[in-house]
Amino acid sequence: MVNLTTLEWSHLLRGERLPLILVTSVLFAIGFVGNFAVVLVYRLRLKITDGRFFIPFLAIADLCATTVTSSFVLLMDYTEALFPSDLLCKVLQFLNWSTSQCSIFLLFAIAVHRYFSVCRPLDMRFTRNWQKAAIVVTVVLAYSIGSPLLLFSGRVTLHINYKGSNVTGDVCTFNPGHVKLGEVIYYRILFIGNILLLGVMTALYIPIGKVIFQRSKGAKQSASKAKEAKPQITDSNESGQSTDSIKLSIDLTKDIGPLPTEKNSEPNPKNNDSTPENKKGISIISSALRKRSSAYKTSLKTKNGKRGGHRSKFTRTIMLVVLFYIASYIPFYVIVSTGINDPNEWFNLPPWKLNGNLFLYRCYIINNVVNPIIYGLFDSTFRKHLLGFCSSSVQKDKGIK
Repeated sequence: MVNLTTLEWSHLLRGERLPLILVTSVLFAIGFVGNFAVVLVYRLRLKITDGRFFIPFLAIADLCATTVTSSFVLLMDYTEALFPSDLLCKVLQFLNWSTSQCSIFLLFAIAVHRYFSVCRPLDMRFTRNWQKAAIVVTVVLAYSIGSPLLLFSGRVTLHINYKGSNVTGDVCTFNPGHVKLGEVIYYRILFIGNILLLGVMTALYIPIGKVIFQRSKGAKQSASKAKEAKPQITDSNESGQSTDSIKLSIDLTKDIGPLPTEKNSEPNPKNNDSTPENKKGISIISSALRKRSSAYKTSLKTKNGKRGGHRSKFTRTIMLVVLFYIASYIPFYVIVSTGINDPNEWFNLPPWKLNGNLFLYRCYIINNVVNPIIYGLFDSTFRKHLLGFCSSSVQKDKGIK
C-alpha cells in the first residue's frame, strides 16, 4: 500500500468516525436544548425552594459541560491527525475535564444536602448562605484541580503504521508524555479521587433510599387504616339510604335544623319515609354527608403529608440523576484502566470496534445530557411548569402573528 499523506489519513479517520460524529451531534443538541429549558423554567416560572436551590446551577453546569465536551470531541473527530494547535488542545482538555467535574461536584453537594435533609434533619440545616458557598466551592475546586491539565496535556506528533501504510499526524491527547512521572501521579490521583467520590455518593443515597422507602410504606399503611376506619354502607332501607346514614342524620339534623313542611300537612305514620318532606330531608342529609366525606378525605391527604410526598418524589428524581451519573462514568473508568495505550493498535481497530470503544470512553457526556430528560419524566412540578411555559410561548407567537 502506498504511504498516505497526513491529510489523506485524517480524511479516512473522519469517514470511519462518521457514526460517532452523528451520535455526538444528536447528544449535543438534546443536552443544549434540555438544559437551557431547565434554566429558563427555573428562572421565569418555578419558585426555587430550599430543596431545589441547586437544580438551576446544576443545569448551567450541565449546559456548559455539554457545549464544551461535545464541541471538543467533534473537533477531535473532524481534525484527527491534523489538530490545529497545542495551546488549543491544552485549553480544551482543561475545560473538558473541569466543566464535567463541576457538574459532578454539584451532584455531590446535592447528595450531602439531601442526606442531612432526609436522614438527619436536626443535626445540620443548610441555610441559603451555606448553599451559595457550596456552589462557589464546587466551581473553584473543579477548575483548580483541572488546572494541571494545562501542563500535562497537549498535541503530539505520531508516527504509526496504519493498515500497512506509514503515516504521520498531530493528535490532541491528555497524556503526551512530556512530564512522565508528574502525569502518572496526577492522573492516578484523579482516577482514585473520582472513584472515591462515586463511592461516597452511593453511600449517602443508600440511607436516603431506606428512609424514603419506610416513609412510603408508612403512608400506605396509614391510608389503608383510614380506609378501614371509614363507615361502610351495609344495609339499605326501602328509599335506598343506608342505615348508617340514617343514624348519622340524627346528629346532622341538629345542625341543619327542622325540615321544611307545608302548611296543614299531616304526617303519615304508615309511609313516613316516602313523604316529600322526608325525601327532601334525606337529600339534604346526603349532601351534608358528602361534604363531610370530602372534608375527611382532604384531611387525610394533609395528615399523610402531601408536601412530604412531593419532597420524596423529588429526592427519588435526584437519586435517579446520580444513578445515571454512575452508569455513564463506569465505562469511562473501565476504558481508562484497561484501555489500549499503543497508538498502532488503537488506530488499526476495525471501524465498528473503534467507534464502540470511543463511544464508551465518551459516555460521560450522557451524564450532562440526560438530567433534563429525567426532570421532565419524573418531576411532575417541573413538567407542569415546562408545559405551561411552552403553552404561553406558543400563544404569544400566535398573538404576534
